[in-house]
Amino acid sequence: MRKRISGWFIIFVAVIAVALWLANLWIGLHYSGTETIIGERGTFGDVFGAVNSIFTGMAFVGVIYSIAMQREELFIARSEMTQTKKILKEQQDNLRDQNLATKKQVFESTFFKMFDSFVSLTNSIVIRNEELEQLRGKDAIDFLFKSLQRRYYENKEGVHKITTDSSEELFDRVYDHFFHDFGHELSHYFRTLYTLLNFVENSEMEDKVFYVKLVRAQLSDSEAALLLCNYLSVNTTERFNMIQNKYGMLKNVDTAHLIVEDILHLVAPQAFGRTRSAS
Repeated sequence: MRKRISGWFIIFVAVIAVALWLANLWIGLHYSGTETIIGERGTFGDVFGAVNSIFTGMAFVGVIYSIAMQREELFIARSEMTQTKKILKEQQDNLRDQNLATKKQVFESTFFKMFDSFVSLTNSIVIRNEELEQLRGKDAIDFLFKSLQRRYYENKEGVHKITTDSSEELFDRVYDHFFHDFGHELSHYFRTLYTLLNFVENSEMEDKVFYVKLVRAQLSDSEAALLLCNYLSVNTTERFNMIQNKYGMLKNVDTAHLIVEDILHLVAPQAFGRTRSAS
């Protein structure tokens, strides 16, 4: 940035201008070495013609310099305005990042509380097997799925074989009876899982898949298989299935233990993660 003209420099220029004016006057009066009569030399103003021309030139230079200084000041003002805009944008970006961080912190706090509640609910499920042994948590869910498997195959191939039912009707019939017997445990389980997934889906988080993966990884093979059976039953909801399709919630289903192979065409491929590059 250029420095402004100091007061001493202005005084110096003024002194030079006065000196030139006086020199021009002296030369006009005494150019021949002897004092002359002004009237014989024309008008008195002609005496100052040379210095007036110098002053005019200096004035023109001053105008040009003033314009240059104004342009420089405008450039400085624009630079300062640009810098101010940059600072304001950085402040806005920082504020936005802080807001996002706060939202993420609030979301994760709620998410992990709900996630812990879901895990606690799973661990609190208690079932007694045929030997009246008490099974808890994932062991209880594993027993429930094996019980559903047994009922399905007994109706399909065993002494209770139903020959008039299609595969879909057979599954609906068996699952309805199964859910009637154990729905008091499973309905709460599925509602809690849906609430957790729906909370993620309704959030403003960008990486929703990450949080759904955490939930999906928590499910055992039997839980994933029961989730598939619930997907095909009348006990689910359209939105619950939509969320499962979107995030590939059935990706970890063990196909070796499926009891619904004949009606898998009713499940959207996305639910198994087959068309999700992010899953």
